[in-house]
Amino acid sequence: MKSRKSFTLEQDVAICNARLNIFHDPFNVVSKPQYNFWDRIYQNYVELTGDQNVRSQCSVQSRWKSIFGSCKNFHDCLAWVEDKQSGLTESNKVLRANMLYFEHEKKRFAFNHCWEILQHKMKDLAPAKSPNPLTKDRDPDIHSSFSSHPLDPNTLISPESDKDSYYIMESRKSKRPTRRRAEKEAHRRSKVVNTLDSRICDLMEQFTKIIGRE
Repeated sequence: MKSRKSFTLEQDVAICNARLNIFHDPFNVVSKPQYNFWDRIYQNYVELTGDQNVRSQCSVQSRWKSIFGSCKNFHDCLAWVEDKQSGLTESNKVLRANMLYFEHEKKRFAFNHCWEILQHKMKDLAPAKSPNPLTKDRDPDIHSSFSSHPLDPNTLISPESDKDSYYIMESRKSKRPTRRRAEKEAHRRSKVVNTLDSRICDLMEQFTKIIGRE
């Protein structure tokens, strides 16, 4: 039995473009019946690539879920970096988001070519959350374990993670910390920043070695 070849970069890009083309289709805005939603995406993909005899609709749909899931996880990493680490250049934000993704997923982010296309459309592609628990999302494309397990800043702080978590929890209990506690907090945060910088350097070295082997 012959093993199926991996998707090429061009095929990944075509899948993303086909998904966006149908998303922006005026007919799709008015009505998006599920019975032909992916039929139309696949037809557009075939028009872009001519791969009808190479990739099935099921294969293309499965690949999209992998692409979008990974990009959603990377989007969450980048959002965390932007929220927690101010003053970085855009390139440094992306670099640290890649390292954070590697730390969480135990593998490097492999869809930078797709991210260039999807980065400004992630919120649009994600279905709105309904307050009614009985209402199902109409778009079946969401696939993100990262969202159900959000990043914990303490996962990047290995030497004193227990102490930091306990201290943070205790600090929240007190609405008016004493001067001594405020001094402890400042000292603790300073140690956290130093530890985080050291950990990021280690991750950068690991990340560079992995890229060098590929």
